[in-house]
Amino acid sequence: MTTDRSLFEDRIELLLANQGHPSVDGDGFTKMDPHQKRMAALFILENEVAQGGFSKAYFSQSPLLGEIAAEGYEMIGARDHARVVRASLEAAKKSEKSAMLQTLSEEHIRSGYAAVDRDWAALSGNDTSSLKVAYMKQHPKSFGIVFANDK
Repeated sequence: MTTDRSLFEDRIELLLANQGHPSVDGDGFTKMDPHQKRMAALFILENEVAQGGFSKAYFSQSPLLGEIAAEGYEMIGARDHARVVRASLEAAKKSEKSAMLQTLSEEHIRSGYAAVDRDWAALSGNDTSSLKVAYMKQHPKSFGIVFANDK
C-alpha cells in the first residue's frame, strides 16, 4: 500500500532525477513548470531543514528556495508552514546583513533562525503529505500521474 508521503517523495525524487538533481538556481529547476517547482521546493526545503535547519537550507541552496516553498505551502493550504518559511526568509535577510559574526550560535539566535527552527519543529507533527498529493492530482500532467479512468 502506497502512502501519500511515499507517493509524494517517489514522484518528486523521480522528477528531480530526470532534471539532474538541480539546485533551485540551476537550469534543471528553471525548466520545470510552476507546479513542479513548488513541489520540488517543498521536498528540497524539508530535507535541508531536517539536516540542519533553515540556515543550512539557505547556505546549501539560496533564499529563492524558501520563496518558492512558501508559495507551494500556500497553494496546498498549509498556511502555518508558509508563515514559518516566510519568517525564515526574514532571518536569512538579517543573517546577510550581519556584519559582525561573533560566534555561529550567537548569529543563529540574532538572525532569528533559532526561532524559526523552533517554530518549524512545532509543526513537525502536521504531515502535509495528503495536501501535496491532492495538489499533484490537480495537476496530473506535471507529475506524470495517470488515473485509471484516463487510460
